[in-house]
Amino acid sequence: MGLFVLGNVTQAVVRSVVYNRSDFNAFLRPAIEVRFFDKNFLIDFLFNSYPPFFYTLISLFSPFALWFSSLLWALSICLLSYYCFFLCFYFIEKSSGRIVPYKWLSFFICIPLIATNIHMGQSNTLVLFLILLGMVGLYAKEKYSAWIGFAIALKVTPLIIAFFMFLKGKVRSVGYIAATTLLLLFLVPIFFYGFEKSMEMNSLWVKNVLAPFFSGQEIGTSNTGYYHSNQSLDAFINRHFTNYAVEKYGGLHKKIDWVIFSENQAKFVGMLIKTILVMGMSVLTFWKRNCKTTWFYELSAWLILLLWISPSSWINHYIFTMPAICCLLLGVDLKKPLQFKNNFSLWMLIWFLFFIHLGYGSYMQSFSPIFLGSISLLLGCIHLLVKEKKTHMSSIG
Repeated sequence: MGLFVLGNVTQAVVRSVVYNRSDFNAFLRPAIEVRFFDKNFLIDFLFNSYPPFFYTLISLFSPFALWFSSLLWALSICLLSYYCFFLCFYFIEKSSGRIVPYKWLSFFICIPLIATNIHMGQSNTLVLFLILLGMVGLYAKEKYSAWIGFAIALKVTPLIIAFFMFLKGKVRSVGYIAATTLLLLFLVPIFFYGFEKSMEMNSLWVKNVLAPFFSGQEIGTSNTGYYHSNQSLDAFINRHFTNYAVEKYGGLHKKIDWVIFSENQAKFVGMLIKTILVMGMSVLTFWKRNCKTTWFYELSAWLILLLWISPSSWINHYIFTMPAICCLLLGVDLKKPLQFKNNFSLWMLIWFLFFIHLGYGSYMQSFSPIFLGSISLLLGCIHLLVKEKKTHMSSIG
């Protein structure tokens, strides 16, 4: 464990300071330029889709030297990764009343995802931690679900978790989440940038990112595309059912890709599939929604849908599959590994592990192995929650 942390933290600092190839640099530079040099991140820095509040948070690292900032950020991600595991297991055991077996397996499976987020300097672990903190806090008092609003203020896609909670009948929690999100998005940046500049940046963000995201249009930033590292549903459809990958990557794509759509048709098909997935998961969530023991299975499934629905889900975003990996351990029995019917969860984890380790190098990533692997996690979560809802009807407190 110590070598894992040391190796990845060292790589994170070297990538940031020596090679300027860390995503943390892409966060910190706009944060400094916007706060101190009167730049606008949606005019001068088009490679990110984060709201102004995100840059407000990152600007807190600006007083430090780059090496120290990147070191602090990498160590924070390591610590948050540990607490994400802790919150996952706490939530599972609290809601299901069962002890999770083989906890060490979850770390083993998640190693590539954790490592990518550390040495790339990404922010997804922080967002996942805030979501889990809000969900665990819900068991104490509904107002603690406001932590999910913090996550949404950093990255809009966790908004789908608020929808999940609405389906579960937690209307008051949704109110806390909405109030926190609006407060952080629109009020906090005023203290850093002033009223006029803050409102200008927020309006541009709504126009170029938020509105296109909900309408299914192309987001007005340059960090979306269908190339290999994007493992979203849109990217999968465009790489394998249009001529995109045939022209860009060639090779085996010429033989196995089924080129039947134009780019516009692929967008329509993607939107249709997303709608069906959300509707289907909504039905499963609403069905026997007072069943207490399935909360974590449902949350895990919605987090996978979050990755598929987003127009850009890079490999490091798949840290959001950590809860699904942890909850599938409930259905694992290593003493009887070959009994597929009674060990469905184990085989779904093996499927995911196999595909995730195919994703080395740009050419292999162009075949969407991470996306294909996540299908097994979604199937495993649905299998567990349907099985549980058929046998339990406990009321959530």
